[in-house]
Amino acid sequence: FNDVYLYNIDDLQQVANHTRDQRSQQIDQCQDMLLECVQRCMFELQHRDMGQLIRQLRHRLHEIAQADPDMLFIACCGFSMERSLEEVAAVLSTRGWRELRAVEQNQVFVADGNAYFSRPGPRLADSAEIIAHALYPDVHPPGPVAARSPIARRPLAAH
Repeated sequence: FNDVYLYNIDDLQQVANHTRDQRSQQIDQCQDMLLECVQRCMFELQHRDMGQLIRQLRHRLHEIAQADPDMLFIACCGFSMERSLEEVAAVLSTRGWRELRAVEQNQVFVADGNAYFSRPGPRLADSAEIIAHALYPDVHPPGPVAARSPIARRPLAAH
Protein backbone atom coordinates (compact mmCIF):
# COMPACT_ATOMS: atom_id res chain seq x y z
CA PHE A 1 0.00 0.00 0.00
CA ASN A 2 1.29 3.38 -1.01
CA ASP A 3 1.09 6.31 1.41
CA VAL A 4 -0.07 4.11 4.27
CA TYR A 5 1.91 4.31 7.51
CA LEU A 6 1.76 2.12 10.53
CA TYR A 7 2.44 3.80 13.89
CA ASN A 8 2.48 2.61 17.43
CA ILE A 9 1.26 4.77 20.36
CA ASP A 10 4.76 6.05 21.13
CA ASP A 11 5.25 7.17 17.52
CA LEU A 12 1.92 8.99 17.56
CA GLN A 13 2.87 10.74 20.81
CA GLN A 14 6.12 11.95 19.22
CA VAL A 15 4.26 13.26 16.15
CA ALA A 16 1.70 15.01 18.38
CA ASN A 17 4.44 16.58 20.53
CA HIS A 18 6.34 17.75 17.45
CA THR A 19 3.19 19.30 15.95
CA ARG A 20 2.34 21.00 19.27
CA ASP A 21 5.87 22.46 19.50
CA GLN A 22 5.69 23.80 15.94
CA ARG A 23 2.32 25.42 16.61
CA SER A 24 3.62 26.94 19.82
CA GLN A 25 6.52 28.53 17.91
CA GLN A 26 4.10 29.82 15.29
CA ILE A 27 1.93 31.39 18.00
CA ASP A 28 4.97 33.29 19.30
CA GLN A 29 5.78 34.45 15.76
CA CYS A 30 2.17 35.57 15.20
CA GLN A 31 2.16 37.49 18.48
CA ASP A 32 5.39 39.26 17.48
CA MET A 33 3.90 40.13 14.07
CA LEU A 34 0.72 41.48 15.67
CA LEU A 35 2.70 43.53 18.19
CA GLU A 36 4.78 45.03 15.39
CA CYS A 37 1.64 45.90 13.39
CA VAL A 38 -0.02 47.51 16.44
CA GLN A 39 3.12 49.53 17.21
CA ARG A 40 3.36 50.73 13.60
CA CYS A 41 -0.33 51.68 13.62
CA MET A 42 0.01 53.57 16.92
CA PHE A 43 3.08 55.40 15.60
CA GLU A 44 1.18 56.50 12.50
CA LEU A 45 -1.84 57.61 14.54
CA GLN A 46 0.29 59.61 16.95
CA HIS A 47 2.18 61.34 14.16
CA ARG A 48 -1.00 62.04 12.23
CA ASP A 49 -2.42 63.73 15.34
CA MET A 50 0.85 65.59 15.90
CA GLY A 51 0.61 67.21 12.47
CA GLN A 52 -2.65 68.91 13.35
CA LEU A 53 -1.36 69.83 16.81
CA ILE A 54 1.77 71.40 15.29
CA ARG A 55 -0.35 73.42 12.84
CA GLN A 56 -2.56 74.66 15.69
CA LEU A 57 0.47 75.54 17.79
CA ARG A 58 2.08 77.46 14.93
CA HIS A 59 -1.15 79.41 14.45
CA ARG A 60 -1.33 80.25 18.17
CA LEU A 61 2.33 81.27 18.24
CA HIS A 62 1.70 83.52 15.24
CA GLU A 63 -1.24 85.14 17.07
CA ILE A 64 0.94 85.75 20.15
CA ALA A 65 3.72 87.25 18.03
CA GLN A 66 1.26 89.58 16.30
CA ALA A 67 -0.02 90.79 19.68
CA ASP A 68 3.54 91.80 20.65
CA PRO A 69 2.90 91.43 24.40
CA ASP A 70 4.69 93.45 27.07
CA MET A 71 5.27 90.29 29.10
CA LEU A 72 5.21 86.55 28.45
CA PHE A 73 4.47 84.09 31.22
CA ILE A 74 5.00 80.51 30.07
CA ALA A 75 4.22 77.29 31.97
CA CYS A 76 4.79 74.21 29.80
CA CYS A 77 2.77 71.11 30.63
CA GLY A 78 4.66 67.84 30.67
CA PHE A 79 8.15 69.31 30.62
CA SER A 80 10.67 69.65 33.40
CA MET A 81 11.76 73.20 34.20
CA GLU A 82 15.07 72.60 32.39
CA ARG A 83 13.32 71.31 29.27
CA SER A 84 10.84 74.20 29.35
CA LEU A 85 13.70 76.70 29.47
CA GLU A 86 15.40 74.99 26.52
CA GLU A 87 12.24 74.94 24.41
CA VAL A 88 11.28 78.51 25.21
CA ALA A 89 14.82 79.75 24.49
CA ALA A 90 14.71 77.99 21.12
CA VAL A 91 11.40 79.61 20.16
CA LEU A 92 12.33 83.05 21.42
CA SER A 93 15.63 83.03 19.55
CA THR A 94 13.89 82.72 16.18
CA ARG A 95 13.20 85.63 13.85
CA GLY A 96 9.97 87.36 14.71
CA TRP A 97 10.12 86.30 18.34
CA ARG A 98 13.38 87.85 19.43
CA GLU A 99 11.98 91.23 18.30
CA LEU A 100 8.97 90.98 20.60
CA ARG A 101 8.72 93.75 23.16
CA ALA A 102 8.61 91.20 26.03
CA VAL A 103 11.81 89.52 24.82
CA GLU A 104 13.64 92.78 24.14
CA GLN A 105 12.68 94.11 27.59
CA ASN A 106 13.59 90.83 29.30
CA GLN A 107 10.04 90.25 30.50
CA VAL A 108 9.70 86.54 29.70
CA PHE A 109 9.02 84.25 32.62
CA VAL A 110 9.05 80.47 32.53
CA ALA A 111 7.33 78.58 35.32
CA ASP A 112 7.23 74.93 36.31
CA GLY A 113 3.97 74.00 34.61
CA ASN A 114 3.94 70.47 36.01
CA ALA A 115 4.32 71.59 39.60
CA TYR A 116 2.09 74.67 39.66
CA PHE A 117 -0.10 75.18 36.59
CA SER A 118 -1.11 71.98 34.80
CA ARG A 119 -3.42 70.46 37.40
CA PRO A 120 -6.23 72.01 39.42
CA GLY A 121 -5.90 71.52 43.14
CA PRO A 122 -4.47 73.01 46.30
CA ARG A 123 -1.49 74.48 44.46
CA LEU A 124 -3.77 76.89 42.62
CA ALA A 125 -3.14 79.48 45.36
CA ASP A 126 0.61 78.91 44.93
CA SER A 127 0.21 79.46 41.19
CA ALA A 128 -1.57 82.78 41.77
CA GLU A 129 1.21 83.88 44.13
CA ILE A 130 3.88 83.05 41.54
CA ILE A 131 2.06 84.98 38.80
CA ALA A 132 1.36 87.96 41.07
CA HIS A 133 5.01 88.27 42.01
CA ALA A 134 6.19 87.87 38.39
CA LEU A 135 3.74 90.51 37.13
CA TYR A 136 3.97 92.98 40.01
CA PRO A 137 7.16 92.40 41.99
CA ASP A 138 7.01 95.85 43.62
CA VAL A 139 3.42 95.41 44.76
CA HIS A 140 3.47 91.70 45.56
CA PRO A 141 6.68 90.63 47.28
CA PRO A 142 7.57 86.97 46.94
CA GLY A 143 5.73 84.75 49.39
CA PRO A 144 7.19 81.45 50.51
CA VAL A 145 6.26 79.69 47.26
CA ALA A 146 7.34 82.45 44.88
CA ALA A 147 10.62 82.82 46.76
CA ARG A 148 11.56 79.18 46.20
CA SER A 149 9.86 78.87 42.80
CA PRO A 150 12.30 78.47 39.92
CA ILE A 151 10.79 81.52 38.17
CA ALA A 152 10.39 84.00 41.01
CA ARG A 153 11.31 87.10 39.02
CA ARG A 154 13.69 85.15 36.86
CA PRO A 155 13.44 86.62 33.36
CA LEU A 156 14.73 84.61 30.46
CA ALA A 157 17.46 86.60 28.75
CA ALA A 158 16.94 87.24 25.06
CA HIS A 159 19.43 85.46 22.79
